[in-house]
Order: sequence, then structure tokens, then C-alpha cells
Amino acid sequence: MLPRCSLDVAARLYDALIDRIFVKEGGKGDVQLVLRRARYDENHIEDVLRDLLGDDDLLDAAEAPGAPEVAILSTLLSVCPATISLLRSYEYPDDSESRYPGTCQLSLRSALRAATAAPTLFTPLKLKHQLLCDGALIANNPSAVAIHEAGKLFPGVPIDAVVSVGTGEKFTKNLDAREPVCETKIFNPTSICVQSRHACLLKRTRPEKTIRPKISRNDFDLTEIERF
Repeated sequence: MLPRCSLDVAARLYDALIDRIFVKEGGKGDVQLVLRRARYDENHIEDVLRDLLGDDDLLDAAEAPGAPEVAILSTLLSVCPATISLLRSYEYPDDSESRYPGTCQLSLRSALRAATAAPTLFTPLKLKHQLLCDGALIANNPSAVAIHEAGKLFPGVPIDAVVSVGTGEKFTKNLDAREPVCETKIFNPTSICVQSRHACLLKRTRPEKTIRPKISRNDFDLTEIERF
């Protein structure tokens, strides 16, 4: 099991591993993107996850002292329409059932491999008859999923706080009406979906505290640890 570490140690680990995961293979990247619909070879990230996590499964992660209940979000592509699949480090009480399909019977490295299979970067993960990839395709702000799961695990217990960390808030800006308009300039469905859904969610659930940093994408790089 990967031990807990400070943010500085995690940043150094990230820097050390990123070159092992995103391996540039000359001109092969463009060919792979066309033939396999993925620019990078998934074997590299799988090797890294195997080195770090071994054969620990999701339920093993919950046994560490002070470990929280964790649901790793992935997208199930082998159904139509695609849907959320939660890879959980916990089991439900006997009389409880989630609206979201998923499993806790899976290795931790397979769960992380599925949740990080970003389209065009890595191929989806094949698990028997299922195909899984990055959960952001369906829910790039999974606050509603987390609140639903908390209600199933701890029925009747009020939510004290919701912490939602995004990748940058979109701000409105004026366009020059004399210039040709590109659809991507006036319509960003991902940003609209995330922010409107988040506002609706908080209005309905009314947690004691809500923490959502308003960060502009142009402010700074989120990997700048001290500023973040």
C-alpha cells in the first residue's frame, strides 16, 4: 500500500513518475492515436501502478488506520448510453443500495488505471465484458455522486461540509461583434454543466459548509504547491 506523504513529497513523486508514464516514442505517438485511439502506451502507467500498489485491492485500502471511504469514479463504456461506474473501497450496509453501478472487488491499481484512462491519451481498461475509462466523461464534478454515497453509507447523518476543487472557473468576457464567431468561444458545455449543476446541488442539499475555491485557469499552475 502506498503510504501517506506530505504534499511536497507527493509533488516530487509526481515529477519522478510523469516521465515514466507519458513516454514519448518519436513519431509513433501520432500513429498510435490513429490506430489505437490513444497517444501513449498504457503499459507504462500500468507498470508504475504495479510498482506502487502491488496486488492490494480496494478493500485493503480501507483497512489503513484513519483511511476514509473512497469511491473512484469511472465511466462504463460497454453500455448505451455510457454511465457512471463507482469503484469503491467500502461495502454498503445490508439494507442499502446505490443508484450507481460499480464494485469493491477489484485491485486498487486496476481501479486507478480505469479512472485515469483519459480519451486520446490511454486506451480504456477492459475488465471481462466491461470497458472503463476516465469518469470525467460523465461527471467531471462528482459532488452529487459523493453526497449520494454518503447518504447510503451514513443514513440520517447531516453533511457537515462539501469540498469541491475544480480546474478553474470560467469567467464571462465580451466578444467583438464585428469578428467571426467560433462556437467554442461562445459555448463551453463542460464549464456550464459543472457550474450550474454545482449550484443546483448545493441549493438542494444545504451542507453546513461548502468550500469551492474560485480559481481562474490563468492565475497559476495547480502544480505550484506553495501558491496552491
